[in-house]
Amino acid sequence: MADGETPLESFLGAAGRSLSEAQRQLTGDAERLGEPTAMAITEVDLEVKLTFESIERDQVTMRPVTISEVRTEEVKAELVSTLHVRYIAVPEEEPGGSEEQAARSTEDVIREVKEREDLRSLERILGGLEFDAVFVPATGSWLVQATDRKGRVVREIALPDAGG
Repeated sequence: MADGETPLESFLGAAGRSLSEAQRQLTGDAERLGEPTAMAITEVDLEVKLTFESIERDQVTMRPVTISEVRTEEVKAELVSTLHVRYIAVPEEEPGGSEEQAARSTEDVIREVKEREDLRSLERILGGLEFDAVFVPATGSWLVQATDRKGRVVREIALPDAGG
């Protein structure tokens, strides 16, 4: 791996761990002591300008790019990609919470998500997707994951139960 290159999975994992640690610092000792806590960070958008460097043994490596590298043409603008990641904190489900409290069914939610243009495009590109939807009673919303044939999550969407 060249200088500055990072495996994409490692980068995403490190970002997720950093957000988890920030959440623990904001809620203090309350969680450790078993006291109820609210989610201090519920949603984070991360956008990174980068170049994809290589794909070896199903591992993608990337290198973050700065604006000055593009301005000085150290990196050609047409090689720069934008990685957009949304982290969503889902509080633990309280006992007794279930899909029965939802206004819509799992099938209806998945059908709605499958109709989205971005997911239809992904499905054509990747040759099919699998969908899973979970109702989160604490937030009154659905968390839907789309995975490719290799089981990788390619899209995660939070939808209100009332419909989109």
